[in-house]
Amino acid sequence: MKKIKVLLATPVATAEELWGQYKDGAGAYMPLGLLSIAGVSIKSGFNVKICDASTLGMSKDEFADYLKAEKFDVIGLGNCYTALAHLVFATAKICRKILPDCKIVLGGIHPTLFPSETLKACPEAEFVVFCEGEYTFRELLEFIQAGRFDYENIKGIVFRKDNQSYQAPPRPLIEDLSQLPELMFDLLPVERYVPPPSNYRDLPTYGLLVQRGCPYACVYCDSRIHGKKVRHDGIDKSISQIRYLVEKYGMKGILFHDSAFTIDMDFAKKLCQRLIDEKLNLSWTCYTRVDRINPDLLSLMKKAGCWGVAFGLESGNEESLKIIRKGVTLQQNIEGVRMTKKAGLQVIGSFILCLPGEDEKMVKNTIRFAKKLKLDTVVFFLPVPFPGTELYDICKKEGGLVEKIKWQDYRQWMDQTNPLYVNPKIGKERMVELYNYAVRSFYLSPATILRFLLRIRSFSDAKKYFTGFKSIAKIIKKSFVYK
Repeated sequence: MKKIKVLLATPVATAEELWGQYKDGAGAYMPLGLLSIAGVSIKSGFNVKICDASTLGMSKDEFADYLKAEKFDVIGLGNCYTALAHLVFATAKICRKILPDCKIVLGGIHPTLFPSETLKACPEAEFVVFCEGEYTFRELLEFIQAGRFDYENIKGIVFRKDNQSYQAPPRPLIEDLSQLPELMFDLLPVERYVPPPSNYRDLPTYGLLVQRGCPYACVYCDSRIHGKKVRHDGIDKSISQIRYLVEKYGMKGILFHDSAFTIDMDFAKKLCQRLIDEKLNLSWTCYTRVDRINPDLLSLMKKAGCWGVAFGLESGNEESLKIIRKGVTLQQNIEGVRMTKKAGLQVIGSFILCLPGEDEKMVKNTIRFAKKLKLDTVVFFLPVPFPGTELYDICKKEGGLVEKIKWQDYRQWMDQTNPLYVNPKIGKERMVELYNYAVRSFYLSPATILRFLLRIRSFSDAKKYFTGFKSIAKIIKKSFVYK
């Protein structure tokens, strides 16, 4: 029996396509999902390679030449977010043109939300793997290797059958993540992964995921791959992978990609204590919620090397927090930021301006709130109503949802000049003006500038902050039209 060759790849894409107006301060994160899928399949004896075409900056011709040289039998295209779906579909066309007999599989958030629609939009693909893909993809490879066509027996896939899409039952989520193989980082050009300036203190810094799942019901979130139940990678496995990156690649920092790193406080405490006991001396940052921290935990995080915490604060209006079902109050946001800063940690906050129900006065409340909190870094967004989310339904009911939206239009999250939801109380032009003003108002305030200057300790610090400022300079320039 011929041993099939397998490729897992990210889409061919330019920095402009990936990052929009933030390309000058762009970075790159390892495709952890593809690494995990590869590890399970390799452990089962399959020949798997990864080509992170996005990070490598490969052109269409370069990617085509790579395919010609390798002649893969199965190609799995990942990183299929809604905003990047059109790039994944375009990459699938290249794969089909160069290797007409290969099997093409799509996976990621967008195919999980819209599996049948994805197959329809991408005729080059034969399969969609939805939700967690490790065991589903491995089983699909086993069927292809054995020449079996009864794909309906594979849980977690959608495939073409009689010119229609057939969706098999979902596969249960992986209960014990510690049973998955450790990530095979050597499959990637690890040295190429440098995060955006706001995500690191020391280089090299790499992103890691040690938990899956989120039980909260924020209306704007479109990530359903990992479900609501929180599951852990295991302390020993997490530390082992961290130590490997330190010893093999000289890692000095970590960005924990978990939806909320401290959602299970006991797990967070145990991991922090191991980081201390192992004397790894790493600087790291994470995302979490203001209602999942306390002084003792923050103190332990600081001792373990944490230097910054990112919160989705979202709004300076109590009414808006209720609409988006954030599950916290303004006072909790204030107290959470205060507590974190008191522990000696930097605070990154994100906000959504012009939410449904808001008027201009409420938007200005949020901008003032962001400045009042004296945050170290702020990211502003206009609402992005991803299909399949409750926010999409709310925006549609409000009457401000743009008609005939294409998948590529969801790039709005990185380019706020063409909002997909136009708040009826504010209007499109004013929404953009308010967004630009928010960025300028925060980053050109004397207090913010002083905080940045006081953090510069070396030439590398100055270079990092200069790079970060370049990514928002164009927005600041546009903001001077605000009246």
